[in-house]
Amino acid sequence: MTSAPIRPIEVPPFQLQPLISDLPQPPAQASRHGHAPSSSGDFDSFIRSTTEGALSNLASAAPLFSRVMGGTASPARGANTAAANDSQRQQQSAGREVKCVQAYNKDIIVGCTDGTLIRYSVRDDDGSSQGDPYAIASLQTVPGGKAVDKIALVPALGKALVLSGGVIHFYTLPALDPLPASVISPLRGVTEFAIDETAIKTSNNAPSTQNIPPIRLCVVRRRVVVVYALRERLAQVKDIPFPNGAIKACLSGPHLCLADPKSYWIVNVDAGEALELMEWSQDQSLPPQHVKPLMAVSDTSEFMLAIWTGNGALGFFMTGLGDPTRGTLDYPQHPLSICIDFPYVAALLPNGTIEIHSIVTLSIVAVLSCPTTLQPCLLSSSIGGFLVPSLQRNNAIKPVVIPLLNPPPATPSKSRPTQDPTSPPSGSGLTPPSTPAAQPGLNRSVSGRSTKSISEASFSRSGTLVSGLRGMHSLLPSTLGSQIDSLLESNRVEDAVGLLSQAREKLEKSTGLVDEGEIREILLIHQRIAYRHLFATGFEDAGKHFLLGKTDPRLLVRLFPELRGNMITTSEELSVFAGVADQARAFDSIDAIIMANLVRNYHPHIQPSVEEATPTAELRRVLNMTARDMLASFLKKSRDNVASLVVDPLDVPKVQKIVDTALLKIHIEENQTPQMMALVNMSENIIVAELEALLIEHHKFTVLSKLYEKKGDESKLLEIWTKVVDGEWKDPALANPLPRIKDLLLETKDRVLVQRYGIWLIKHDPEASLKLFTTKDSKRGMKLDENLVLRALRAADAGVGEQYLEHLVLTRRNSEPALSTQLVTSYIERLVSSLEDPEVVRMWRTALTTYTASRGTPMDSSMNSVPFLSYLSKLADHQHALARAKLALFLQGSTQYDLEAIRNRLEALDSKNLFPLETAIVYGRIGNHDGALSLLVHSLKDSTTAEAYCTLGGDVIPPKVASAVAHQMSIEPWGQLVTATSPGSGFGTAAMRGTTTSSRSTSVRAPVSEETKKALISTLMRVDDMAQETAQLLNAQAVNLDVVDVLDSVPPTWSLSVMSSFVSRSLRRTLHEHQEGLLFKGIASAQNLDVSDMAYEAMHEEGAMVEEALDSGTEAGDDLNEKQHFGEDEFISEKVPFPEDESHSVVHPIPIPPREGRNGASGSLESSRSTLR
Repeated sequence: MTSAPIRPIEVPPFQLQPLISDLPQPPAQASRHGHAPSSSGDFDSFIRSTTEGALSNLASAAPLFSRVMGGTASPARGANTAAANDSQRQQQSAGREVKCVQAYNKDIIVGCTDGTLIRYSVRDDDGSSQGDPYAIASLQTVPGGKAVDKIALVPALGKALVLSGGVIHFYTLPALDPLPASVISPLRGVTEFAIDETAIKTSNNAPSTQNIPPIRLCVVRRRVVVVYALRERLAQVKDIPFPNGAIKACLSGPHLCLADPKSYWIVNVDAGEALELMEWSQDQSLPPQHVKPLMAVSDTSEFMLAIWTGNGALGFFMTGLGDPTRGTLDYPQHPLSICIDFPYVAALLPNGTIEIHSIVTLSIVAVLSCPTTLQPCLLSSSIGGFLVPSLQRNNAIKPVVIPLLNPPPATPSKSRPTQDPTSPPSGSGLTPPSTPAAQPGLNRSVSGRSTKSISEASFSRSGTLVSGLRGMHSLLPSTLGSQIDSLLESNRVEDAVGLLSQAREKLEKSTGLVDEGEIREILLIHQRIAYRHLFATGFEDAGKHFLLGKTDPRLLVRLFPELRGNMITTSEELSVFAGVADQARAFDSIDAIIMANLVRNYHPHIQPSVEEATPTAELRRVLNMTARDMLASFLKKSRDNVASLVVDPLDVPKVQKIVDTALLKIHIEENQTPQMMALVNMSENIIVAELEALLIEHHKFTVLSKLYEKKGDESKLLEIWTKVVDGEWKDPALANPLPRIKDLLLETKDRVLVQRYGIWLIKHDPEASLKLFTTKDSKRGMKLDENLVLRALRAADAGVGEQYLEHLVLTRRNSEPALSTQLVTSYIERLVSSLEDPEVVRMWRTALTTYTASRGTPMDSSMNSVPFLSYLSKLADHQHALARAKLALFLQGSTQYDLEAIRNRLEALDSKNLFPLETAIVYGRIGNHDGALSLLVHSLKDSTTAEAYCTLGGDVIPPKVASAVAHQMSIEPWGQLVTATSPGSGFGTAAMRGTTTSSRSTSVRAPVSEETKKALISTLMRVDDMAQETAQLLNAQAVNLDVVDVLDSVPPTWSLSVMSSFVSRSLRRTLHEHQEGLLFKGIASAQNLDVSDMAYEAMHEEGAMVEEALDSGTEAGDDLNEKQHFGEDEFISEKVPFPEDESHSVVHPIPIPPREGRNGASGSLESSRSTLR
């Protein structure tokens, strides 16, 4: 089917459009027109001859043209015209002429009188360039070189049937290559043939994957009709006798319509029955060549037959059963040819006109005059149609580029509107618009851009070819655009919409080849109607047609300045159909459209003015809201299909962002929170910068935080949440974002955010902030500014700052002395601040008094061996005891704090009264052993710690005590400071003992030397009231002390009984060591004698070389000479004899009889020598 008009409304249904101006003439005919034949024989010679032939035809056809244009359709005038045509044919009988023609899709196949078969193919442009729309694709001669009488095309099977010289030849489509005889042999002895047109039409519309059934072919020979089944091969089905012979035939389904030299017949192919209908000529006076039988398939198993009555012709419609149907058509002349393109039938009359009737109404709908130069002789029907460039439509759908934000037109005055907004000055909108003034980017060709919905070329589909002797025209259906254009010009918008809906429905149901130009034309019409509704403030209908017309969303968003924001700029351009270019740039805002419409309808009837009057102001507000609703509906429906609405694929991401962002703005202004959240959750294309201010203004912080979360903007997200927590911003939907803040800070890798909002978190959740800064998360891989964080934490909360400081020093092992000093100072300040509470002071004094009183008391002997630190760990006031334990362990174990500064701090606070243990630790660290032991003995009465002090070389807290206390009080990191620096571990906590330094201690402690222990014990002996405890220490360290050195250090006030145990044990140990040494010496001597005896036996078994001196004695100088001879560092082996030329000595071999060794085996000592003096 073709795209003939569905409802012809005030527009002729067809128009003639040239396709091929002239056939290429053979060389002999070309020379007859003044061209020499081309030696190459290519198509150039044919093309050159075409131009000259067309010019010569213009002069010869002038009389005929004047008669046709000035005459009527009377039989007499028709006869004169026919005679003129015969004269023209006789003048050009020697040239190549059209005998038959068929077309499908992009190809036209012409059969010529000289047996030439020419295939034309449509040129892929808009038809506006010079030359014919169709160009020669191939040219060949049928076998035999006789005139081509008939052509039939079967596109679904890819075959073409050509009748020439009584032989049917088979060709392939579209290349027109002859089929090999091994596939299908030519059919000979043929006078006429017909192929099932209904089956061809059905197969053309079938999907490509569907299996095509065989197509019936009826071949007419002299007295028989042979029925074949055509598919990949040709199969004969049956023979049907027909004695009269047929000169014309057509086939539809099982019914074959034939014409013999006298009558029309209907043959039922399946039943093999023939029925005579009527004679096709009622007047035998006219020449036979003028009146001939004409028939065509009008519908399934329905035929139209032409009958000459003598005064004109009648057209009858007959069913396959031979019954008349529909009605009768009346023609003033017997047609030369008829053709049906349902629902129209076209008849070519001898006067050169084409009468077009409606099959439905049987009335004439158009009479077209053919150009005189064409010399029409034949109408040919194309089953499925062929493509014809549509010049009018191409101009309308041609793409032009317009600026998206064009300067608005002059504002209409209030006194008189300058322009009807529903009728823009560009005309119909489907015809080419007026050429605008040159502007950058305007009316620019987009041929160099990638197009999607707009193309440079468009075609209409025609079903009828009008052939002349040497040229061809198409009977082109009037385009849908031209019909709707006429309706819109008459302001019949509803009729135009109805006609457009029918065309769209027909196009959607079509299963055959669809012309892209038809699709684009429908889209253009929808946009044209949409703009018409828009300018009339019919926003709902406008939105519907904008959507059906696949309008670029930017064309609508641009009309809403508050929605477009900065998403559309003045430098942006857009490709649109030329048919709507003027409408698209007519206004730059929807409010301007509304005001123009209000001025048109209400001025000057409303006072004081349209803008100021309350009714029109309210109407203006309502119309703006309606326009927004239209835009929201359009954006919702188009957001999932943006790619099909945009010309340039590179613009799709940007347009998607504009659509989603504008739609979200509408939801925000309408306070539609569920729709906002739904859109935010499903879209990844929202431009957050366009929405920030609007969301904040409407207090939609939940939506804004969701946008930031999807965008990954952690800084903005934390800013919103913290302001909501602080109460600066309020959003009921975002009640308590504090947990989300904590989670985000733990997950983020942004160091600045962690520092900034971690400090903010202190006042809301100190534990969470501390966890944030102290959590070891290797995934974050960040390096915080620890000093900055520490200062901020301590400024916000001293307790949290102290915990973070502990984390830095103890967990992170930060070796900066300043941090360690700050930590010790923090401990001291916390303890000192606690002394402001009298209860705390009383507690410490009671604890110290209780401990010192229990030392040395027989009633409480268990307290005699308990160090003071262990006693502190068991106090009921765990919090204050914990603080002192931390301080003591850190003072003992750390090597990084400033000893001198801490000592001064403790002494300045007079801490000896309450903190003797801490002071003793510092004294021990700086080498003030007298002061340390004095505090331990006198202030604390802690002999156990004093003994440990001497044993450990100045450390107050033993590792075991530190470990036990740390475990009991759950402060293991502090205990590890002491245990990791105990003697023998390779680390140390004390400075050079016996020295006082003003700087921090940085030396690593080595194991305690004996001298240090002796010095500490001597110091301990000088401490009053420590005789018994010192004696116990001496007994414990007796193995490491010299009794003489100790006796020198014993104070004269000590009694002998105190030292008796140490002295007696030391003397016994000395005697034991002396006797043990004698035993070792005797054993060693015995072993040496045994080894010498074994060596002697081995030397005698092997023999020996005895070396004797020349002189009777050896002087001391001999040794010196020998050293001078061999060198000071040379080694002289006793197994190597001196050189014989030297006079120092003579070597005499002494034979020694071998004997068996002690174990019966002989030894082997090579080159053994014994030196005899």
